[in-house]
Amino acid sequence: MIDPKFLGSKKIAVIFRKSDQEKTHFIKGRPAQTLLWLVEKGEGGVTAQEVSSWALRLGAYIFTLRRSNGLIIATVREPHDGGNHARYILRESIEIAQIIPQLVMA
Repeated sequence: MIDPKFLGSKKIAVIFRKSDQEKTHFIKGRPAQTLLWLVEKGEGGVTAQEVSSWALRLGAYIFTLRRSNGLIIATVREPHDGGNHARYILRESIEIAQIIPQLVMA
């Protein structure tokens, strides 16, 4: 379980590694916060509505995680009255090596 204080803060950085690799990845800000939410929610995934208090551009943060970090994140469309929305689910195992409050970073 990830400490809730990190789930609510954009002022963090995360160092992580994919379970099948030795290489570490560094991300910060909203993409880092999004990754922590994806890890925390597991197979339940995350929707923009569930993180609407901070994730004004959840799709963009997911794009960054996919493109810049090569993460496999599924997009599942869920219907609702008036249309549908996306649920994003992290589809690979990762290890969070470190969560760094950005106030400490130089």
